[in-house]
Amino acid sequence: MVMNLLSALQFHQMTTQIPQALFLAMPRGARVPRGSFCRLEVKRLLPAFMEMGAEEHQGTWGAFKAFNPERCVADLFRYRPSSGRMFFWKLCMSIATGRAHVPRY
Repeated sequence: MVMNLLSALQFHQMTTQIPQALFLAMPRGARVPRGSFCRLEVKRLLPAFMEMGAEEHQGTWGAFKAFNPERCVADLFRYRPSSGRMFFWKLCMSIATGRAHVPRY
């Protein structure tokens, strides 16, 4: 399981929006956890894409994986047609507030 989309953007402090659900990426065929403390939005990915852009982080309750900022922005554009326009709108809001990630080379 890897945290993605708006949840990962919030974790990386790239948006001022608070996600209404926990967005997770899971391999195809994996079981969705039950009894969660919040609503889950799950995107199914091929196992080859699960590690691409995933970073390990240490939190209060242990280690977890989240996609890096570049992957989060790319996924917002990728899932825009299937998830409606809300993701794209929230990305535009994060860019407008100046919190969007700009890679430095």
